[in-house]
Amino acid sequence: MHLSQSGRILDETIQIEQQKHPELVIRRYTIMPEHLHYRMTFPAGLPKPLYSIGRFVQEIKRWSKAKLERIGIYINWQQNYHDYLCLSRAINERVDEYISLNPLKWALMHGPNPPMKVIEPLRSPLLSPFEWWSGVGNVGLLSGNYPLFAISLSRRLSASNAQGLIAGIINECKCGMIPISTFISPAEQILLQYLCNENIPLVCAVPDQLKTIYKPRTEQTTLFAQNKLLLLSHLQNDSISRYDAWHILNKNIAQIAKASNGKALYFNPDGITYL
Repeated sequence: MHLSQSGRILDETIQIEQQKHPELVIRRYTIMPEHLHYRMTFPAGLPKPLYSIGRFVQEIKRWSKAKLERIGIYINWQQNYHDYLCLSRAINERVDEYISLNPLKWALMHGPNPPMKVIEPLRSPLLSPFEWWSGVGNVGLLSGNYPLFAISLSRRLSASNAQGLIAGIINECKCGMIPISTFISPAEQILLQYLCNENIPLVCAVPDQLKTIYKPRTEQTTLFAQNKLLLLSHLQNDSISRYDAWHILNKNIAQIAKASNGKALYFNPDGITYL
């Protein structure tokens, strides 16, 4: 991402203020078109840390605003700021990933012909023309040219059983099968993380209506940018329960997979069921 003149002035101001406040260390930051993300640390004994952080942010706003007004650019910073306390290394890593991917996420949503624009109704030879489907991402994954692998992993699967199954599923997907799932159970969430780490194309189905421009979650951003993800939505009757909505959706994706000459499997502690 290339910074505009305003962005370069803000970047310069951050560097100057960092030197003036060595007790506050910015570990990662990114400047966005209309906001700023950063993660900072401070020593365990720092008196009044919230006061120090507030003063640091206030000075960045004050000096960047003054510098911009000198060249005829007028901005209004929001009055306060949103803070979040990171209490573990894992949280720090997730926050850093979120900050790093924010420019890419913004480009996906606001660039020319944004790929995050939802297509509805979505037409495909694998979808029933009598049902309302919508989608965002690589709709070519439903072209019928790829065999789909509908995967449902029981909530009753233990972590050890899930790991063994996931390894086998990943191997099949690397051989050309496109996984399609709701990715809602704990085991399916683990599988989703593995698929994302391996950059394997996938279809994620949800029973919720998508907004006109979809805002990708952090873990989805890279796959969307690489055109390897389709988020598929099936609009259902509001009167049915959430459980029934997911159950119906799992049946639907099994039918979609079989229509693609793929397969649909349900994995549970008692064994594997072909759907």
